Amino acid sequence: MANDERGLGMASLLLAFISGAVVGGSLAMLTAPRSGAETRKKVRAFADNMEERAKETVDETEEKMRALMQEGKERLKEQGDLLKSAYDAGREAMLAEREKQGPNGAAN
Repeated sequence: MANDERGLGMASLLLAFISGAVVGGSLAMLTAPRSGAETRKKVRAFADNMEERAKETVDETEEKMRALMQEGKERLKEQGDLLKSAYDAGREAMLAEREKQGPNGAAN
């Protein structure tokens, strides 16, 4: 569970960083002394680049989240199997003890 929270926190932090970079970069380009057409061309190129980076980041984050979910499912199954084995062993021990006690509950 801690890994899941850490993964989501990292994704939020990364998204905030990318958003800040987009806003900061756009402001820097808009305030630069260039012609309108040149500035629009640079802003468009920058936006395209950031869009591609964002898509890559989302894909990587999705992949990591899938891996974490799969790991969690596997651990849950292992714990379930362990719990079932313990339950079965306890049940068998109880039945064996009942057989030793006999029908009246007294030791033979």
